Amino acid sequence: RTDFAGGAATVTVDANSSIENSSVTGGNAGTGGAGGDAAISATNGAAVTGSSVTGGAGSDTSEGGAASIVADGTDTTVTDVTVTGGNAGSGGDGGSATVTATGGSTVIETEVTGGDGGAGGAGGAASVLADTGSWIEASSATGGNASDSAAGGDASITAEDGSTVTNSHVYGGDGGGGGNFGFAGFGIFSVGGTDGAGGAASIIASNGGEVDNANAYGGAGGVGTNGGTGGAGGVGEVVADGAGSKATGDAYGGRGGDGDGGTGGAGGRGAVEALGENSSASGKGYGGDGGAGIDGGKGGAGAEGSTNATANGTAIGDSYGGYGGNAEGSGSVGGDAGGGWVQAGYGSPNGGTATGSAYGGNGGAAFGGGKGGAGGLAVILSNGLGSEASGQAYAGNGGAGINGGTGGDASYATGQVGATADGAKASGIAKGGDAGDGIGTGNTGGAGRHGWILAQGVNSTATGSTATAGKAGDGVNGVNGSDGGVASLQANGVGSTIQDTHVVGGDGGTGAAAGAVYVSVAGTGNVTNSTFTGGDAGAGAHVGAGGGVNVALTGDGSLTDVHLTGGDGGNGGADGTNGGVGGTGGNGASVTLNVGAGSAYQEVTLIGGNGGAGGAGGDAANGGAGGNGGAATISGGITSKGTVTGGNGGAGGDGGAGFAGGKGGNGGAASISTATGGTVDADSSATGGNGGNGGDGSASGAGSNGGVGGTATVSATNGGSIQDSHATGGDASATAAGGNATISADGADSIIVGSGATGGNAGVGTDGGVGGAGGAATITAQTGGSVSGTLAIAGVGGAGVGGAGGKGGNVDVETTDYGIVQNSSSIGGVGGTGADGGTGGAAARGYLWALNYGKVYEGSATGGNGGDAQGAGSVGGAGALAYISAGRNFGAGAPGYGLAGGTAQGGHGGNAYGENSLGGNGNRAAIQASGLSSIANGTATGGNGGDGYDGGKGGNGSTAVTQIVGLGSEAFATGNTVQGGNGGTGYDGGAGGAGGYANIGVHNDSAPGDGSFYTNGQATAGNGGNGTGVGNIGTGGQSLEKFAAPGQAINGQVSTGTNGTDKP
Repeated sequence: RTDFAGGAATVTVDANSSIENSSVTGGNAGTGGAGGDAAISATNGAAVTGSSVTGGAGSDTSEGGAASIVADGTDTTVTDVTVTGGNAGSGGDGGSATVTATGGSTVIETEVTGGDGGAGGAGGAASVLADTGSWIEASSATGGNASDSAAGGDASITAEDGSTVTNSHVYGGDGGGGGNFGFAGFGIFSVGGTDGAGGAASIIASNGGEVDNANAYGGAGGVGTNGGTGGAGGVGEVVADGAGSKATGDAYGGRGGDGDGGTGGAGGRGAVEALGENSSASGKGYGGDGGAGIDGGKGGAGAEGSTNATANGTAIGDSYGGYGGNAEGSGSVGGDAGGGWVQAGYGSPNGGTATGSAYGGNGGAAFGGGKGGAGGLAVILSNGLGSEASGQAYAGNGGAGINGGTGGDASYATGQVGATADGAKASGIAKGGDAGDGIGTGNTGGAGRHGWILAQGVNSTATGSTATAGKAGDGVNGVNGSDGGVASLQANGVGSTIQDTHVVGGDGGTGAAAGAVYVSVAGTGNVTNSTFTGGDAGAGAHVGAGGGVNVALTGDGSLTDVHLTGGDGGNGGADGTNGGVGGTGGNGASVTLNVGAGSAYQEVTLIGGNGGAGGAGGDAANGGAGGNGGAATISGGITSKGTVTGGNGGAGGDGGAGFAGGKGGNGGAASISTATGGTVDADSSATGGNGGNGGDGSASGAGSNGGVGGTATVSATNGGSIQDSHATGGDASATAAGGNATISADGADSIIVGSGATGGNAGVGTDGGVGGAGGAATITAQTGGSVSGTLAIAGVGGAGVGGAGGKGGNVDVETTDYGIVQNSSSIGGVGGTGADGGTGGAAARGYLWALNYGKVYEGSATGGNGGDAQGAGSVGGAGALAYISAGRNFGAGAPGYGLAGGTAQGGHGGNAYGENSLGGNGNRAAIQASGLSSIANGTATGGNGGDGYDGGKGGNGSTAVTQIVGLGSEAFATGNTVQGGNGGTGYDGGAGGAGGYANIGVHNDSAPGDGSFYTNGQATAGNGGNGTGVGNIGTGGQSLEKFAAPGQAINGQVSTGTNGTDKP
């Protein structure tokens, strides 16, 4: 073994020579001088084994000596060698340490360490380079540590031009305060300076080089105490740069300096990247933590964590963005966090492949008035022709703001899974960062941020993905939090596809609105087997609305098996007592699907969010109103098959001793409508949400006002078609009306087949209140359309307790202008019960119409029954008209040819229970055809009068004409039966009601001699009601009429005279 000493020491071996177990040391410097360099050079097949190279120490103010090994040439080897840069003197930088392998040489098990910096000096750099087909294995490079307030030495391993580095590691030197020097104590002399940044650590494969299983550790930033500024953390990166390059390993960015009273440093970068054509990078990138920053200092921002591939490259791994630094003390500001992303094809026209998990860093918290830092970005992004990205992206949380600070808003914390170029593919989980809380009066928690899924470009695809927006921060001490983050999905390219994907809006903070969801599908994009859900509003007083869901489908796109759910509104607040008030319940969110012409959807479900409950209030009144349910709406499209349901309304507040009480929220509307000529397919339905309950109030007064039931609508326009679909109005709560239900198609050749409309039931009126009206049910096909095989049922009127029952809902089944109604039924709404001496509600009509040259046949129209009445003096509600009409022209227009046939049943009067009570009257039924050569046939039966019990009087049968009639030139009625309604029976001392009225006829409006007909008809007057008990008299049946106008021709008529009155 030979020792070399002196200012500079150099050993060269050449041509198959070797050096074993030797050391080369540069001389230490004298006063003011630099340390001597030390070097070994091996060329042309030479070998260096088991040796060391050490740079000399520098003097004061000067750097340490450099240490290096150079291996050049095929079969040249460097094995088990230590290379150390000289330590610096006071104020000098540490000496560098390098190993260079070129020309096919090999370096194995070699350690390279930069010298430490002197006082104020930076650490020495350490590097290993393999070039031109060389090989480096099981080796390491470590940057020298810095002294106080200086940067640590950088460390790198590089493989170029077909070279390989395997199983090797690099360590960036620590910054001052984090290394061997400059740790300030905490005594009276501890003043601290600004500590240095950590050294960068890099592993790089370029120009076809390869790095396998190598790790890079960035140096830690300096500490910085008592006013000092912490240094930034060192960079850690594994990079394959250049065509065909390959890099595998993990990269750790250093943490930022703490800073005690000063500003914490930023964390270092952690990245795994493949940047060249057909390059690949695999590993984990860890961004460094930001420094804390104490006692007024500003916390450092956390660094990125990334896995990145460009230009047909491949990047596989996980990336962790650093945490933002905390901040503590007056005026302190928490640091921004670093992002985390996995991306392929970014910045290149050519695609790449990126797979892994990306975690955005958390924003730093702030204390004592500081503002919390924003959360970091998290992205899985595939952009570039044919690129692919898959994995999980979790955006960082915004920092909390404490005691006067505003919580971090996570403004860049977007969780994204995206494929943005032709043929690009993306799949995974995207989670928007949650926002920081706001602590202390006047503070607002930061808003949650986006969750985003994107397929943009020809034939781009996003599958098996979930995007969730961040939850908003809460507000504390009565202050509202911020709104939840928005979540969005886009499939905008021709042939773009989104499949098995879920998008969720962020929940609102306390008292704040929830995040909405936006979905856009354009071109020929399609979305299948996916769900979209708005966030819920924050709970507590004065709450916000739930998050809505809005889906726009344009071009020739399609949706199949897709579900939309609006977020719920929050609960109402409390408040009370003498001031009253009470929080308002938040509205449930609406959900909307807008479909462009040429687009289609199938198996789609929309559910509006439920409204909030409403607050309490109290003593001096008020009480919160319940929030309304959210609407659910589908509009447009050529082919439609969906289910939409409005959200339920909220309950309403309490109120109390000084009246008030909250109003119950209304049910949300539900609607399906198609574009021009569109079709609503089988098993589609729209159901309005139920209205809320209504509040309490009292001592004594107010309260009530229940929520109205939501409307339900199914419609097609301009020759559209509706098949086997249903509309159901929502039920109402206290005193409010049930929701209307409507099915409509307009335009020539519009069709409604096998569908049903059901009006919602009304709410009850308590304590003398009036029951609400039942919801109407309407089926219409305008302008020559046809309606067949349909059923329309109106809602029941609400009961009146001590008051009047509500009116039942009307029913109309209708066509116009040569329209046809066939084999359809209408049932008018039943009137509400009048309890405790109340009045039963009136029933509502049941109509089948075909106006202006129209036809109605095989139809059934039933008038609603009047509501029953209970208690002494109560009155039953009247029944309602049943009517089948064809050809009648209301308003301007030519007289029409009408064909009217079917069964019409007038509504029965409601029964009455109690002394001096009165049963409701029945109502008439009519079948009418009008216009030239009109024809009327069928069965019309008048409604019976309601019975009277316990001393009550029975109601009359229909006092108006129950008839079948043809009106107009050449009109005739044939094969008809008309039955007048029976009078109601009086029981236990009650009197019977009068019988009904009957009429059959034909009326010609022309001169005598024109033909008129009345054939095969039958008319029967109703019987008088029985009377039971002493002195009660049952009345007789009424007369009946039958006629044929000028040119009369009556055939086979059958008629029955009136019956006498029974008397027990």
